[in-house]
Amino acid sequence: MANEQWPKVTVADSGGVSDGMGVVEAGAEQRRARGWAEAGAARPRHAAPRVFCCKHFVFFIWARVSAIGLGPYRALKGRVNSVGFQPDERLIPYLELAGFGSAALIRTFDLRYNLISALVERWRPETHTFHLPCGECTVTLEDVAVQLGLPIDGNAITGISSISRPATLCNELLGRSPSQGKFTSLRFSWLHANFKHLPSTANEREVMQAVRAYIMHLIGGVLMPDANGSKVHLMYLPLLSNLHNTRSYSWGSAVLAILYRELCRTTNPSAVDIGGCLILLQSWALYRMPFLVEK
Repeated sequence: MANEQWPKVTVADSGGVSDGMGVVEAGAEQRRARGWAEAGAARPRHAAPRVFCCKHFVFFIWARVSAIGLGPYRALKGRVNSVGFQPDERLIPYLELAGFGSAALIRTFDLRYNLISALVERWRPETHTFHLPCGECTVTLEDVAVQLGLPIDGNAITGISSISRPATLCNELLGRSPSQGKFTSLRFSWLHANFKHLPSTANEREVMQAVRAYIMHLIGGVLMPDANGSKVHLMYLPLLSNLHNTRSYSWGSAVLAILYRELCRTTNPSAVDIGGCLILLQSWALYRMPFLVEK
């Protein structure tokens, strides 16, 4: 163990220091590393600086270069499509039964993309935490349960990417289908047009169909928005077939996992928008760090 050595240090073209793993902090560490490199010495264990992946957006800030048309600051756009209307009061008991009663209260919100973009700059994909000057922190399942009221225990959210008979599935669970051909997702505009207004004569079956449509819009537009943009994938619909069992799934875990995935993806400088539950991310930041609240 006494003879164990760190890799030789070389000065990177960007002005940072590379040790074969990434680019490390500049400044005092860089000057010390240059001294080791020129002397042909190995990096001592106790002097190891924090390593940063050169693909992280913050690398371009430190290097003060422009990449793919971006300057040193980047304001991300959000992949968010709020439901935008209050659910019929007849839907509320079923939404609560399915575990989405609290989340259904999220209808409109004002996202601060400057705050969200700043958080992305502090996100470390290796640890799934925000690296702040005071230490590390992250969004947890406890935050999901408190902020959104979603179930965080139970079965994992899984599904198949290709539905063999999508029209049959939609007719069975929603009472109608946007197409009789092959499709893998539902447009929010279609859900809005067909389920915003529930007839006063609707029976229990029709109410439950409207509940499934509302939850699908909530999943794809607010809780787990992804690259589909204005659509939600059909893979979630079979999980809503029996609303009594829907609560048995860990929806909170799925929401958190997708938020983590989006935070990791957007550390890449080529990313221009971010998905995931941004209302969760923002409310977590303002709740845990109240000094960020605008007065």
